[in-house]
Amino acid sequence: MNHFSKGGVDDTRKTGQAFRGAEDRHVARWKAGESLHEIGRAFCKDHGSIQFLLSQRGGIVPAARRRSLRTLTVAEREDISRGIASGSSIREIAKGLQRAASTVSREGARHGGRPLYRANEADHQAWESALRSDVIHSL
Repeated sequence: MNHFSKGGVDDTRKTGQAFRGAEDRHVARWKAGESLHEIGRAFCKDHGSIQFLLSQRGGIVPAARRRSLRTLTVAEREDISRGIASGSSIREIAKGLQRAASTVSREGARHGGRPLYRANEADHQAWESALRSDVIHSL
């Protein structure tokens, strides 16, 4: 069923059919490898509008999580654990890792201190705490 506006042009905004068809074309172009800017130009829309539409439709896959190159590795955490177990000082452990003593000290304190530090648990906690919160804080 067609709806006509005052100008005699098909007004599909009331039915939403044209919009849904355009959404499908946006997603198809995205999946075909076109950039947000290319899709936006094709539909005379800003790339931000295209990104919003695709994110609402589940078309943008989140980037894979990866560790920062600056974070401690599992191997470094194991060395910290071994150093603590052998009774080495924080400075000795840090020197062996070529890290700042404050980094090693904070790592130990953050994950239970000398008596409770476990490398695997510390690594797991660090990975989990690196996730962004779902809570949006307003300014």
